[in-house]
Parts: sequence; structure tokens; C-alpha cells
Amino acid sequence: MIFGKVVQGRISPIDLNSVENVPVLKIECCSALNENLKQLWEFDSMGINDTGNISECDENLIARFENNLEFKNGGYETKLFTDKNPTELHNNFEIAKRRFEKLCMRMKENNWLFNEYTTIVADQLNLNIVEECSSNNEGNSFHMPHSAVVRTDMETTKVRMVFDASSKGKGHKSFNDCLTPGPPLNPRILDVLLRFRESEYAFCSDIQEAFLTIGIVEEDRDYLRFFWLPDKQDSKSYKILRMTRVPFGVTSSPFMLAATIKYHI
Repeated sequence: MIFGKVVQGRISPIDLNSVENVPVLKIECCSALNENLKQLWEFDSMGINDTGNISECDENLIARFENNLEFKNGGYETKLFTDKNPTELHNNFEIAKRRFEKLCMRMKENNWLFNEYTTIVADQLNLNIVEECSSNNEGNSFHMPHSAVVRTDMETTKVRMVFDASSKGKGHKSFNDCLTPGPPLNPRILDVLLRFRESEYAFCSDIQEAFLTIGIVEEDRDYLRFFWLPDKQDSKSYKILRMTRVPFGVTSSPFMLAATIKYHI
């Protein structure tokens, strides 16, 4: 016996007139087809079903920011949106100073750039956007290197002063490392496009120097220090100024602006 036992023998006669119904159910799942249908249904419901893209954690961050927001002297003022204790920052005075000396060399060779930069700082001093430091406290402070971003093709702002709050020494944290970026609060592109289809006319606007409309509380301003040179011929006559408003180049600035607008409206 090679293949084992085999069942064999005569079978009973088959009644060909007998009919029986046997239900058969076959299920075949095609994941690709299901995914395509899901996407189709999601596209059809765009702009109708709001899935709510702000998590509970983000809601808590927004609430924390709004608790620190205060309407004062005709504008909003807030604390810096920190995640870690900024008092643990390493003193970056020398790093910022070296970066500033390189900027001075660039401006000495370009009178137009120096004049434009000087005008920016002078205007901001007059508007109390920038102020001179009243103390030499180097412990709880941060000096932000800054540079000139030149756009000669622009009709209005050809030179912009941009800060580098990510500057840090080897093995140390930067000021941006201590800040919370916050959740994105800008309108979704789909929402913007759908609003353009609602009415015959569409309007859009912009806030001039929007970041600079939001004030920073007094106790946090020493973390927004920077070097300035009133006279480009005398490199030793530098001053230390500090921002009183939200600067461009700080990682939490976009969130602080969007959250303030959201709170106001």
C-alpha cells in the first residue's frame, strides 16, 4: 500500500428530478477599491464636514496663550510663549557680537544699506518698538544676531531686519529651543478657495508689519536684545537695544500673531 486507503464502492441512484437550493455567500475584500471610495466620499464632503484639525493639546496651548494676553494702551501685550525655562540659556554675548561685527563690515562697504538699516532702527525707536536696555543683566538675557534681507524689487519694504533666535554655542540651547512653536492657525487653503465661490466680490487685506503690533511684557524683553551701531565709523560705539514687540525670526511669532487675531475677532 503506497497511497493509503481509498474509499470506493457503488453509490445510490441519483434522482435527477430533485432540486435543492443551496445559498452561497462569497466575500472578497479589495483594500485598494475601498481606499478609492473613501477618498471619493471625503472629496464630496469637503467644506461640509468639519473634522476639527485642532487637538485637545493644541486647544490647551491656545488657552494658555490667551490667559497671558492683555489689552493694554490700545494694543495687545503678552508673554513670550516658552516651553522650557529660558533662564537656563547660555550667555551668547560674544557670539552675537561677532555676528554683528561682520554685519558692520558689510554696511561700511554699502552706504545705501547702512542708511536703510539706520532708518529702520530709528523709526522703531521713535515708535517704542525698540528701546535701549536699562540694565547690563547678562544672566537672564539673550542677544539675537540680526541681518539685512534686501529685496530691491519690492515697492515698499526693500530692506527687512531679520533676527536669528536659533543662534547658539556648541552644546548649548538657542532661544528658539526654549519656545513653543504652537499649532498652525492659518486658514486652510480649501476653506479660502471655497469662500471665493460664495459671493460675487472678494476682498483681501494685509496688516502692515503685523508682528510688530503685538507687545512683549517688560520682564521678557531682555531675551530679545540685539546690538546696534549708531556710527558706522566707530565700531566700538555699539549699543544694546531690545525689542518691545514680537520680532521676525522667533519660532513662536507666527502662532502668537495668529492666536492674537483669533482672540480679537
